[in-house]
Amino acid sequence: MKVRSLSVCQTCRERKLGCDGKRPECTQCRFSERPCPGYKNKIIFVPQGSQPASRNKGDGSASGGVELDTSSHHLVSAFTTFRWSTVEEFFALGIAHFIPEPQLPLLPLESTTSQSLVCASWLGVLPKITDHGKYGSLLVQTIRTLGLSILCKGSAKATWNSQRLESYCSAIHLLRNRLLASNDNSHGETTAAIMTLTLSELMFPTSKHGWIAHVKAVSELMRHSGPAAFVAPPCHKLFVGFRALILTEAILSRTWTFLELPEWQNVPFQQSGPSSLQRLLSCAVSLPSLLQQVDRLKDSTPDEAQCVARDTLSALYITLQRLEKWEKFYHSSCQSPLYWLETSRGAHSGGTSTRSTYTGALSFPNVVTATSCIFLWAFKIVCLTEMDQLMTLYNIPRSDICLDSHLAHQLRDHSLDLSVKICQSMAYFLDDTMKFYGPGAAMFPFSIAYGTLYSYRDELADQVELCMHINGRLSQKGFYIEPLYVKVRLCRPSNVRINIWDFPLTATFLSDPATLCI
Repeated sequence: MKVRSLSVCQTCRERKLGCDGKRPECTQCRFSERPCPGYKNKIIFVPQGSQPASRNKGDGSASGGVELDTSSHHLVSAFTTFRWSTVEEFFALGIAHFIPEPQLPLLPLESTTSQSLVCASWLGVLPKITDHGKYGSLLVQTIRTLGLSILCKGSAKATWNSQRLESYCSAIHLLRNRLLASNDNSHGETTAAIMTLTLSELMFPTSKHGWIAHVKAVSELMRHSGPAAFVAPPCHKLFVGFRALILTEAILSRTWTFLELPEWQNVPFQQSGPSSLQRLLSCAVSLPSLLQQVDRLKDSTPDEAQCVARDTLSALYITLQRLEKWEKFYHSSCQSPLYWLETSRGAHSGGTSTRSTYTGALSFPNVVTATSCIFLWAFKIVCLTEMDQLMTLYNIPRSDICLDSHLAHQLRDHSLDLSVKICQSMAYFLDDTMKFYGPGAAMFPFSIAYGTLYSYRDELADQVELCMHINGRLSQKGFYIEPLYVKVRLCRPSNVRINIWDFPLTATFLSDPATLCI
């Protein structure tokens, strides 16, 4: 006779799911937002001297669920002794590693919180899509692939790597069949499946462009579905959770994105208003098209290029003003400093950085503020470096543009200060409590900072060395930013003669998405 487990709630038992037995409600019910009836405790007579069976023995008799020790700094090694058999186990593993520890007690994430985590905050809605999707096998396979990828980041890679490769190939095969199906209307599940594969690709890249291909596929599926498809949950959470990565890829590729269209900035937020981070992304959605305009200047006539360069410069300045306006509003809405510098003398709060504070680490009140700050700084660096290059390449007098006089003469220094701030923030994002979210969320801002500082490597050798050290830490966690090589884009009219050594060099981190290799 099969004895009922007392660590499985009735909801999971009826649905035949792996239940982790957490109290007062299990993780599976919490993520799927279903009521958890709890566990009926009965009096059990245990013979004296008997030993309770351990749940951590991998003898094949483990129950369908696992206990997530979210306080452990070595979660991967804690899971390697289990026999993985259900998608719920892999799903719980993904949540445990991609949602930072400070946010786990808040799950299921509140609307504003889920909109403010740029990496994998959408994982929590996958059970709903899997339950109601017509083609559940695809999403199940991608969740399994993600879970196996996480396991392979631990010490038992040899044990799980062959299964990971097999699962990844199977997921790609299922995805190909789905995309070829002319009658496929399950865009939500297909989109979620590709988003999940993107995380697996970031951890174990099949090529330099693998993650970019996945992001472009998600972008195209969302664009084809239209903004109205992402008004209500769960698809709304998919949109806001992946929006930052779509914008990131567009900036790195210097290519226009549909996110710039007004309807995509308004319609998806009709039911749930945008969080502060989503408003920040809206301030920066014009950057990809502006970068594309800059690249097209080299194909224009000298007179036309000069005119377009001035217009683009003005548009970049307007974008910079929007970002600064957002920063002031966000700062006024917070009850504490956005960040503070921790030194040997103690923590000092502040809203500005000086060139002398190249050492120390920045701390933040919470992960949402930290994420918002580093993305803000990265967007501002893009604006400042492009403005500086346009003014230099096209001999545009600073007095001819309606720029703040102080800013006009400090474009270079300001961009370097912001780059240093991002580097000083990396200790926060590389902390063990940030799991895989930390490196994943910081990879785009850090690549921008790394490229900017590398452009001045002769003057800032210490900072470049710090970047290399940070890259080493990222490598230890399974992520890596490929070293950047400086190359100047001579997108100038042919009749303008400039010695390329007379102006600061600009790294290729904005012109070639392949330079961001995870």
